[in-house]
Amino acid sequence: MTINEIADRYYAFILQATPEVSYFSGVAIAHHDGISDNSPQGLARIQSVEDGLLPQLHSLAEQQQIGTTEWITHAYLLQKIQSDVALRACRMELWNISQMGGWHSGYAQIARLQPVGTALLRAESLARWAKFPAFVDQEIINLKMGLQAGYSAPKAVVRRVIGQIDGLLDLDTEQSPFFAPAVKDNNDEFVESTRQLVESGIYPALQRYRKFLASSYMGAAREALSVTENPGGRECYEASLRRYT
Repeated sequence: MTINEIADRYYAFILQATPEVSYFSGVAIAHHDGISDNSPQGLARIQSVEDGLLPQLHSLAEQQQIGTTEWITHAYLLQKIQSDVALRACRMELWNISQMGGWHSGYAQIARLQPVGTALLRAESLARWAKFPAFVDQEIINLKMGLQAGYSAPKAVVRRVIGQIDGLLDLDTEQSPFFAPAVKDNNDEFVESTRQLVESGIYPALQRYRKFLASSYMGAAREALSVTENPGGRECYEASLRRYT
């Protein structure tokens, strides 16, 4: 298998496993009904693919001619996979709380970008956002597992995220970013179905998450901002430096 074939397969896998990335990278996707699997099984699936790619990439290293597009593709993909593997030390899935680009703000933006206007796109919108409450509940489960294992986000971050969640919940349904698909499509049935999703599914899920953060989580969250306070924090810090610098 050539490096371009490997890259194409990985690219397709990432778009299937984490379709949300397409909205922030300008990549066209065929369907708009997916949400990432944030369960331990979903993460294990991604890690299994990464682990399978590394030997293939190493075996192709000597075949790449310096300066060619294939050489660049190989170097980029190898760096991406190696840094992803190194970042596993962080166990971010166990303390996934961020006031800067957290999932709650990311999905609010995706809702604004959700394409509608046809029967198929309306159906895909409803299918996606019907899955969102389960995603939120899984985040709560993940955070509970993190606390049990000694991982937590800083209290200062948790406070800010609670405030951001409150900001979302304070909005009337029609003003919510999660209602945005219905604002762009005046199909009466779709508008009502979206309203029901927001009021009976999405808002209650966010309320559960907010309650968990404010009650159970806040008291156990770490005081220090430094990630070195978490298990494997030094390795996480070094892996993050490599990834983002």
